[in-house]
Amino acid sequence: MTKMETDGFLSDEAEQARAIFRKEFSAWFEIAEKLNRRAISTLAQAPLKDIDQAQQVVCLLTIRVLEAYESIVLLMERGLLSSAKFIVRPMLEALFTLAAIDKDSSLAVVYLDGQRAADLNSLKSSCAWKNKDLMNKFKEHKLESKYIKLKGELKNKPVTQLMPVEWAKKSDYEDFYHLYYVEYCSSIHSNPRALNEHMDIDGDDVALAFGPTTEGFGTLLGNASYFFDSRIFALDQLTGHYSRRRVGPSYCRTPTDNLNVGTWPPTPAESCNPISNIKRKYRWRDAVAPCRPNAR
Repeated sequence: MTKMETDGFLSDEAEQARAIFRKEFSAWFEIAEKLNRRAISTLAQAPLKDIDQAQQVVCLLTIRVLEAYESIVLLMERGLLSSAKFIVRPMLEALFTLAAIDKDSSLAVVYLDGQRAADLNSLKSSCAWKNKDLMNKFKEHKLESKYIKLKGELKNKPVTQLMPVEWAKKSDYEDFYHLYYVEYCSSIHSNPRALNEHMDIDGDDVALAFGPTTEGFGTLLGNASYFFDSRIFALDQLTGHYSRRRVGPSYCRTPTDNLNVGTWPPTPAESCNPISNIKRKYRWRDAVAPCRPNAR
């Protein structure tokens, strides 16, 4: 059997840890499975034949949110909480956008037109390529002329490209943006605070650590389930299924009801650990016993 010490999270030992996490946090995983099952069932009944463009975009973005939620659960089963946090941000971005379009169908055009602005940025970046092979591709595909053409088209007919905070405002999820989205951005960008997730701290003793962790498990899966649950209610409305059962500890009918603040904002002590105090040692967390008493 391969071990964490040699194969990390790709080891047999790490795979065995999945059963331990499933048992230890069975209540949370039961909630996740119920939410996931209900979303798939409801989405399968969406009237895809006779829906307009806006509703089609909403359904497609819902699939994106669904798969993001499933990815979070799959990573958390293995104790990869830090990596699971990476997915929360794009999940929220899709949630803001689809909720805004759900509210105002005219925003579907804004959403789709925004891709042209994104394409312009990609073409502009290609103009800065330095590598010889990339330069050959740049010339082969005539990217410069495509950039000039698209730039001219957008100058004559500008498009609106909304930022996540603007989508959040239009969807009444502004508090979600300023509370959750901003928080999870730290995980995406690998800010110094995000490095705390890869350290074990005991007073002045700070060690680099690699392996599964349970710290903040309920908060992370609870928040992800909370976001996902609010989407299921909107999907119920789209498909005409307004009756629903409560399947989790924190669900709401409107985005601003019952905000699950959890542990945010973090205190300075939680967010600032001096990296200069890290001692020269490296500890492998125990993959098969991450949930023992006092284990991290």
